[in-house]
Amino acid sequence: MRVKLTKRLFVLAVSVVFFGCMSESQFAEKYDKTANQVGFPELTNSDSWTMVILPETKNYLKFKKNQEVLKTMADWVNENHERLNIGLVLSVGDIVSDEDKDHTLSMSVDQTIEQQWEAFVSIYSTFWYSVPFIPAVGDSDMGKVNGSKRRSLLNQYYNVTTSDLINPEKGGILKTMWADPINGKTLQNALYEYESKNGKKFLIMAAEFGPRPKLMDWAVAELSMNDYREHSGVLLTHSYMGAYAARLHRTEKSWNKYNYFDDSLTGHDLWYKFVDRIGCFNFVFSGHSSQSMQRNSHIGFRVDRDMTGRTVNQMLFSNPRQSGFSQNGGDGWLRILEFLPDNKTVLVKTYSPYLQMWKTSYLDDYTMRY
Repeated sequence: MRVKLTKRLFVLAVSVVFFGCMSESQFAEKYDKTANQVGFPELTNSDSWTMVILPETKNYLKFKKNQEVLKTMADWVNENHERLNIGLVLSVGDIVSDEDKDHTLSMSVDQTIEQQWEAFVSIYSTFWYSVPFIPAVGDSDMGKVNGSKRRSLLNQYYNVTTSDLINPEKGGILKTMWADPINGKTLQNALYEYESKNGKKFLIMAAEFGPRPKLMDWAVAELSMNDYREHSGVLLTHSYMGAYAARLHRTEKSWNKYNYFDDSLTGHDLWYKFVDRIGCFNFVFSGHSSQSMQRNSHIGFRVDRDMTGRTVNQMLFSNPRQSGFSQNGGDGWLRILEFLPDNKTVLVKTYSPYLQMWKTSYLDDYTMRY
């Protein structure tokens, strides 16, 4: 503990020196004046429960030295899951990088893809036997070659039998998986049902990057066959919103760079063809977008009402531009969502177990109603 604390103090000391060489406007541009050391997370109500959202973690896993930061995040979840009533951990995808040290002529990676997935298991398994873990699959998880085939190695390293908390045969929260004609039934596209400690039921749909229309047709059929009207639905998918919380269109650069998915649905498509019409969802969580150094290109929030009048909170929480004090993969930021016992209110906080600091801007600290 002393070694970790000393390292953090050293990092903070270096950052103070660095900030001293920056003008106030430069500091505001880079950090938005949002990182404040305010202690450790606590529940505002002991009857609340917590959902933790992990951003993209590929920049931690593709470098050996950065994996320590991700391990700090995973250890924090495991050590605090009882104290904070952590009920779910969700990942917005891009768990690993599509870069491989054996096939990349650059200094941008020092781990093979297999080493990254092995590190994923070593680190994430710290908590996934204590808290149900639901991943989304991002474009980097599919890889530059496999992406066009929509294949991911996720199923080799994390599948329905990995944790009893997921396995329905062991009482886990998984409801069903899509019979993907390419990959078969995997957690790449799946539905989960979670009941909170306050008796509220949540339906979580994990959908691949650029979901296929056939996948969403399957989801509509599943939701129509079962009565989920009293549930609060969560759509977890890698790419949905971009800069200024605008839902992504096919014409945008951030989408066209992945145009090998000819049958993909954009965020715009997902809203108007699915979320808006289904009358089940209160939340959409996504990542992927990092169009510039501006924070509003990779962190965003918007609220809309669907055709049935249901409130839908849509959150973008990406990671590539988060790293501030050091090039360590992202400084360890994660989202803590405290669901209050009124089953109507969620307090959103952004915390780094690695830095033991908070971000407190309007993009990082706010309240959602559902």
